Order: sequence, then structure tokens, then C-alpha cells
Amino acid sequence: MIEKYVPDIGKSVYQYDIISGVDIGEIAEKVTDPKGNISLNIYDKVGRLKKVTADVI
Repeated sequence: MIEKYVPDIGKSVYQYDIISGVDIGEIAEKVTDPKGNISLNIYDKVGRLKKVTADVI
């Protein structure tokens, strides 16, 4: 997990290489922006973007 803070904007949190909740061989990245919006990017077995989901809990 990586946190990035930008003055006057806030903190974003990045989670990489998530393997739970995705198909075998796929990976996911989860980003939480300063407003609390959450997005999930899922990549296939060769690293191509497969799906983007917004407002994930």
C-alpha cells in the first residue's frame, strides 16, 4: 500500500498486486482518492486492463 499526500487536496491510497477476489492469474489495483471515492482496476494474466469499477467497497 502506498499513500500520497498533496497539500490542499488530501491523501490518496494505492493498493497494488491484489489477488483475492479476482480470477486465478489476474491482479487488481485499488485506489482511494481524497474524497473517499474508490476504484478497482483488474488486469488479466498478461497485464492488460480487463475491468474498471468505481465506488467499490
